[in-house]
Amino acid sequence: MMDLLKKHRDEIFDHYPHPDIIRRNTGYALDRMCEMDPITPGGRPFNLAELLCGSEGTLAMTASAKVNLVPLPKAKTLVIPQFTSIREAMRATVEIVKWNPAAVELVDDIILSATKGNIEQSKNRFFLDGDPKCILIIQFEGDDLDDLEKHAAGLASKLKKLGLGYAHPFLSEPDKMKRVWDLRKAGLGLLMGLGRKSPSPTFVEDTAVRVEDLPDYVAEFQQILDSHNTSCVFYAHASVGELHLRPVVDTMKPEGIETMKQIAGEVAELVKKYRGSLSGEHGDGRARAPYIETVLGKKMMPLLRKTKEIWDPEYRFNPGKILDPKPIDSDLRFSPDYNRPDVPTAFNWRKAEGFDNAIEQCNGAGVCRKLAESGGTMCPSYHATREEKDNTRGRANLFRQLFSGKQKEAFRSEELKEALDLCLSCKACKSECPANVDMAKMKAEFMNGYHKENGTTAGERFFGQPEKLYPLASLFAPITNFINKQVPTKAILEKIFGID
Repeated sequence: MMDLLKKHRDEIFDHYPHPDIIRRNTGYALDRMCEMDPITPGGRPFNLAELLCGSEGTLAMTASAKVNLVPLPKAKTLVIPQFTSIREAMRATVEIVKWNPAAVELVDDIILSATKGNIEQSKNRFFLDGDPKCILIIQFEGDDLDDLEKHAAGLASKLKKLGLGYAHPFLSEPDKMKRVWDLRKAGLGLLMGLGRKSPSPTFVEDTAVRVEDLPDYVAEFQQILDSHNTSCVFYAHASVGELHLRPVVDTMKPEGIETMKQIAGEVAELVKKYRGSLSGEHGDGRARAPYIETVLGKKMMPLLRKTKEIWDPEYRFNPGKILDPKPIDSDLRFSPDYNRPDVPTAFNWRKAEGFDNAIEQCNGAGVCRKLAESGGTMCPSYHATREEKDNTRGRANLFRQLFSGKQKEAFRSEELKEALDLCLSCKACKSECPANVDMAKMKAEFMNGYHKENGTTAGERFFGQPEKLYPLASLFAPITNFINKQVPTKAILEKIFGID
């Protein structure tokens, strides 16, 4: 590695993203390695751990890691300017970063609108003034709350003077600030829970450019969208130029896939123009790896391959990432080959716009995997078993796979019945899942179809129709209770009705 870096140091610096971009993770971190001593005399101490960061498991397997902890600040405050256009918010960001914020997050109107229909997040809209096109959530941190509040007020005043934003509320109460951040964190899940309105994969959503380039970059990105007659969701870590831009394309149509490929190529060229990073934080993966050569240039590809071969000469680790990727239109979850479920249902599924849409709502975010200590209720069965099949995501994946493949025959599935067995139908997923997956309703639909296909047991009929049997038993309560206490009766109840 030392020889490789020493020999190609200047080339690497010339071709890699601008060093001012903090979030840069395109290819292997050869540029960061070149910043170290002795590659650059007087630089940081040489540390190969920085090369493994962002290598996506393609170079080595990490058995353990020692990390540093940073003390939490004693005080925090938020300023939340609200805007009528994305470009205005980007211009404001250039000014805001001069005030040394700890975070600047962009959230657009599509995500804010999605919060209206979410039980949990609709409560967290208290700070919004009308319906802004977008907002910036700015956090300042320090040891003295009074100083932070003066600083926040100063920024709000400055933005007003510059005519940037029409409302500039600021908050210091911990509970209210938490609710603001909860709304921001729910953004991706809410976005991916929009069903047919937003069926596209996230194929260009991790680009990063210098903060001063954001206004022009966003304007040119919008021109690309306009040329393809589509729109885009904007949310971002604006303080570091990291943008999560999600164009809406329907990959279940051939023309949608073609549009996706064209936009991906054009965005890669745009990133190269601004000497940005194709992968700001999430890594190249399968979505961005095909475009690394566009951004870094052909001269860098042999260096990436040599790096891979130094560490993994037999190409065993996580193949197809960074090097030798498949095209982005391969193995899509939703493609023209996807067979949408078309089955008779008892519920109308109006809000989800169809049962097929309801079983596709899960986006894999895995909020249902949080443990009880994290707060909330979802998902009680997972809290008990820690098994993927017992959480909302595991069940939703099984729903989608079975019904898209077997259609009506999926109602006979013993696997799905087993996965749903521990579901309490508590509805916590409906309120806490960012995508509003309603597993209780899906379970009711499946069990109704399952019983139609497979019939019902004596135990299911017994518990399903208590109003017929309990009044009769209550008329003869002393006799009923006496009989129920007898060993033979208990054995019969367990064998026939499943009552322990």
